[in-house]
Amino acid sequence: MLDAHLKSVPKSLVRSDQAGDWSYGKGKLIATVVEDRYSPESELAVAIHELVECFLCRKNGISDSQVVKHDDMFNDELAHGHHQEDCEPGDDPRAPYRLEHQAATHVERAVCLALGITWEEHCEQINRQ
Repeated sequence: MLDAHLKSVPKSLVRSDQAGDWSYGKGKLIATVVEDRYSPESELAVAIHELVECFLCRKNGISDSQVVKHDDMFNDELAHGHHQEDCEPGDDPRAPYRLEHQAATHVERAVCLALGITWEEHCEQINRQ
């Protein structure tokens, strides 16, 4: 049985400097998005991205701690100027969840299209953090 939750939360509850986050445990998939920052359409698109990425990571044996470890390393490199500001940890070839992130991004793009916002509008909102 699938027990999935989509939640909007304060920025302080998102573990990294991203628009959203996910976790799984005790049979639950939890996708979170930073509240009050984006249009309802972008908020839903991010939450669905996180849910798909979480589901795929769980299915493929990629742990939450592996993802957090990579994201922390990547964000440290980003802070030291080793990546462009708009780069995402999941796009990094070293990311243990790169394929899962890319699949979730395809779904996120489709959600934006279905909800009537362009990918460019969506990314502008997300990058405005």
